[in-house]
Amino acid sequence: MNKEEKNQVVEALADQLNNNNNFYIADTSELNAEDTSALRRLCFKREVTLTVVKNTLLKKAMVKTEKDLEGLYDILKGPTSIMFAEAGNAPAKLIKEFRKTTGRPILKGAYIEEMTYVGDDQLDFLVAIKSKNELVGDIIGLLQSPVSNVMSALQSGGNILSGVVKTLSEKEKVDRSGPPHHRTRWLEVVAETSEVDPTQVDQLEFRCRTTADSVVVRRSWGVLAQGGCRRPIMPTMVRLSIPDIGPMVPRRGWPVGRALGRCIMSLTRWSFDGEIPNLGKGVMIVAPHTSNWDFIVGVAAMLTLDLDLRFLGKHTLFSGPLGPLMRGLGGIPIDRNSPGGGVVDDMTERFRTADQLILGLSPEGTRGAVERWKTGFHRIALAAGVPIMAVALDYGPRQVRFGPMVEPSGDIDSDLAIFYEFFAGTRGKRGNSGPLAS
Repeated sequence: MNKEEKNQVVEALADQLNNNNNFYIADTSELNAEDTSALRRLCFKREVTLTVVKNTLLKKAMVKTEKDLEGLYDILKGPTSIMFAEAGNAPAKLIKEFRKTTGRPILKGAYIEEMTYVGDDQLDFLVAIKSKNELVGDIIGLLQSPVSNVMSALQSGGNILSGVVKTLSEKEKVDRSGPPHHRTRWLEVVAETSEVDPTQVDQLEFRCRTTADSVVVRRSWGVLAQGGCRRPIMPTMVRLSIPDIGPMVPRRGWPVGRALGRCIMSLTRWSFDGEIPNLGKGVMIVAPHTSNWDFIVGVAAMLTLDLDLRFLGKHTLFSGPLGPLMRGLGGIPIDRNSPGGGVVDDMTERFRTADQLILGLSPEGTRGAVERWKTGFHRIALAAGVPIMAVALDYGPRQVRFGPMVEPSGDIDSDLAIFYEFFAGTRGKRGNSGPLAS
């Protein structure tokens, strides 16, 4: 392999490391050809990407990334394979299952959601960690529970770590790096520095405290795994600044929903950018739409901002146990097999009779690849005489970004050009297609 080829490998590895929040470093040597093939088949089945790498090239790639991976440098010795997965505990479960019969792979270390873990003795702990999707799913599930259950769940962390947490204190400080009015409430946990039961640590995932314009949510405990020593460390604070919302914008008035939304946004490290127009009626287009994860981010943003937003969904989603939840979140069922004009006429009538109505739509109309946006959102806005607002879900910086507001004209291509310019460079969860592909 010449120098140019090595540089290409390093660049490709660096991109993978930057684009994945979870990866494991393991030793898969001493497996025979049959076992190696079986391991790769299991990885494929479990959606885990397995690659054998050279330690020198992997270290160079780590240095080039935006992540703090210095804690993993010392384990880059001997045969090395790297495993990428969307769920943080997926490779751990796979390793534990596979080596029941083979004794391999051996875990060298792992990086999960900004934390490093070193040594094979961390495997059982990593198996027990909940994935981000599981955590967010638990929070979304709370939306269907009575308010008393929701508040109980949010406040239960202190009992879980009973005997470990000595003092839970709260104080306000001013974030002097930002505008004076941005006040942040920091949640401090003062604990013993003796060893902590990792199963208990994993259960207390977050707490939240809100102020009028900001929230801090953080994992109350982290585990520094160096040589098998587990000690509580103070994790990085996450501050979520909430945009101002004008009096004309429809609101839900649901404090518990706001708290849940802010927890999800901060847990997944999303933020807001831009200003929300002070309008009582309008069509809000949200793009790009490439994954079901977009729905979670969108609902979290809506709840955080306390927006009374309506959205269209397949009528099949509103049947069965999901029906009440979808309607409670603001969903309006539509049959995609019905004539397009019927939906436009129905939405136009809703705008005519409503005092306030913000309708959220995906201009792509599907998660799949499209060559061109559907124009239903433009026809609805034009017929109802309401403006169109653009909102980008940018998975690069993890921002919900508010963009231009356009009064629809008869020249749809000119209107779309304004939105295409705003969305240019926005990164979707699964890439982009059609007008946003470049």
